[in-house]
Amino acid sequence: KLERIAVLEKVRGQGLGKTLMHFLIDYSKTKEVKGIKMSAQQYLEKFYKDFGFKTYGKPYIDAGISHIDMYLAKP
Repeated sequence: KLERIAVLEKVRGQGLGKTLMHFLIDYSKTKEVKGIKMSAQQYLEKFYKDFGFKTYGKPYIDAGISHIDMYLAKP
């Protein structure tokens, strides 16, 4: 399960989020996980879909922010 992934605002837009996600997905492959679950801020849904994550369930509020549950099967 991935939680609280963030890039400092002052360095956003430099590809660090993509680099981090590629690393986490590649690392999970070495651990033979069955899948990766995450609770994503809803405005980032497309970002995670580009890595193969799929949404499930309905949006909900967490810490005052709209979130959606996502899952990546056998990375």
